[in-house]
Amino acid sequence: FIFKEPKEEEIGVVAINEDLLKGIEICLTTASAKEHEPAWRGVCFTLGKYPTLFSTDGDAITRYRSQTIVRGSGSYLIPNAFCDALLKICSETETHQGDLRLNQDWASAILNNGFRLYGRMIINDNPIDYQNEMDATLGKDKPFVDLNLGLNDSLARAMVVADPETAKTVMNV
Repeated sequence: FIFKEPKEEEIGVVAINEDLLKGIEICLTTASAKEHEPAWRGVCFTLGKYPTLFSTDGDAITRYRSQTIVRGSGSYLIPNAFCDALLKICSETETHQGDLRLNQDWASAILNNGFRLYGRMIINDNPIDYQNEMDATLGKDKPFVDLNLGLNDSLARAMVVADPETAKTVMNV
């Protein structure tokens, strides 16, 4: 190990299951990848009776309500890299059970197959109240529409042609 395994008490514990992993995958579609936006470079876990996951890139916002088991409360911003690694380990090892343990400094995923994943929390002195932002912007009468997970890749390909900042695209017919 290049660091000592954290021994701090967890403040929140979320059961890892297929529903939670699906929520993380969905939230990563709108989590920002820009280095200058550290407050948006992760998935925010808001713990209550059930966990609600949020992410944004400044243009779009995602909310996912999971039905998994929770102990504790609070709001934790987990980095994209941790979320990506958790999804990859669960997919590659075909393990979808474990615990996600959270405190203000660390996130740790303890999977039932013995894997342990650790990541530092994103420190944000001015946290976003995602639900308040959604309520203030959207109101209560707007219907939500399911988003196809492939839309992000489609939009990225469309940006090659539509983005004025990229090199000009020439097509010969």
